[in-house]
Amino acid sequence: MGLFLVCGEIAALLTATPRGTNSTSGEDRKVIIFGFGDRKSKLLGTIGMMDCPRCHNTSEWPIHQQKSYFSLFFIPLIPYSTRYLLSCPVCRETREISADEKDRFLSQVPHNHS
Repeated sequence: MGLFLVCGEIAALLTATPRGTNSTSGEDRKVIIFGFGDRKSKLLGTIGMMDCPRCHNTSEWPIHQQKSYFSLFFIPLIPYSTRYLLSCPVCRETREISADEKDRFLSQVPHNHS
C-alpha cells in the first residue's frame, strides 16, 4: 500500500475536447504513474525467547527486513528505506531495531543466517 501519483498534462485534461470531436492541437497526452511506499518484507530469522511487554507471552520473536520502494507503473524499482523489525508472534506488537542490533541478535542464535 503506498502513495501513487499520476502526472501528465493536467491542464489538457481539464480543457479536453468533448467526445466525438477531434483535437486540433496535434499533441499526444502522456501519463506517468509513479509512487512511494510499496513495501517488501523478508524473514531473516528469530532472536530466541523474549517476553512481550504488551501481551506478556514468552515466545520466539522473528526479525523481518522491510524495504520501501519507489515504483513506476506499479513496479517496485528503487529501494529508498530499509527497516528491521521484531514482532511478537502472539499479539503482533512490533519494535524497530537498528542494523547493528539485528546483526547482534542474529549472531547470538546459532540456527540463523543473515
